[in-house]
Amino acid sequence: QIQNRKPIIEGLPYVEGELEYAATHEMAMTLTDVLARRTRMVLLDSNQGRGVAEKIAHRLAPLMGWKVSEQVKAFERDLEDYPK
Repeated sequence: QIQNRKPIIEGLPYVEGELEYAATHEMAMTLTDVLARRTRMVLLDSNQGRGVAEKIAHRLAPLMGWKVSEQVKAFERDLEDYPK
């Protein structure tokens, strides 16, 4: 069950607890997985999640074994394939 119900971005329906849930229960592998596929945030946020990407990468890095800078760079590259 999701405990932390603090919004990731005000005005969107996604909460912080969904981030850990995606990483630990939904087999998300990358920052793009979390922000684009598990939450669909990139389609609903005019900034496409860029404003929270690094913060989320830092938060999930210990769980996922990520290098934050690599995940953020890959996310930025992946955004080129998403509609604006």
